[in-house]
Amino acid sequence: MTQQVQPSRRARVFGYAITIAITVVIWVVLHLARRLGPPFIDFARFPMVLAALDLSLGATILLNAIYILVDSRLLRAVGQVILNVLSINVLRQFYRIYPFDLPGALDRLVRPLFLALILALVVATFVQVAQALTNTGN
Repeated sequence: MTQQVQPSRRARVFGYAITIAITVVIWVVLHLARRLGPPFIDFARFPMVLAALDLSLGATILLNAIYILVDSRLLRAVGQVILNVLSINVLRQFYRIYPFDLPGALDRLVRPLFLALILALVVATFVQVAQALTNTGN
């Protein structure tokens, strides 16, 4: 079994900073969506999912800022579990509220996709917990 090489601290910090920057851009775009007016979003229902999105994006920014200060494998594993749970909540809100107005075939594809993504995140969360408990993975 080969040992995986861990990226340098500097590379990880750079990655955390990039993640923060990208997340801020996503947050800004989501909040400007009403002004941009994409035709496939139902703006009467979109604000109902925005709170869950804001919580998830805010947690992503906060955790990555913490990782810049304290970069431990266990902390990252716990943080990933937290982010997975928040992401599951976002996907659940999107599935439940469904703030989209898509053409027929695409509409029938997107709804089940949310369920598949929720299932994948649940599995990933259990894997992350197992890796944290056994101190395996990267």
